[in-house]
Amino acid sequence: MLVDPNRLVSWQEFVKIPHVSKLSINEQVAQYNQYTVQFNIIRAQMLNRGSGPFGYLLQENLAYLTQENSAKIIIKT
Repeated sequence: MLVDPNRLVSWQEFVKIPHVSKLSINEQVAQYNQYTVQFNIIRAQMLNRGSGPFGYLLQENLAYLTQENSAKIIIKT
């Protein structure tokens, strides 16, 4: 799911997304928690633009995306 940093999707809207509605309630909650974490990270990065590194690139499971040498990938402004 693409995260729009200008609009948080409510729980009621989120569970109506076709691929989410097919999940168990526990999986829906986990997916929504992951979505809100990503939203907050992106939103914070937007508010801090111009103040140095943007942060680290995350995978969908919130694990850091790394380079071949195991270094975390930094997103910069």
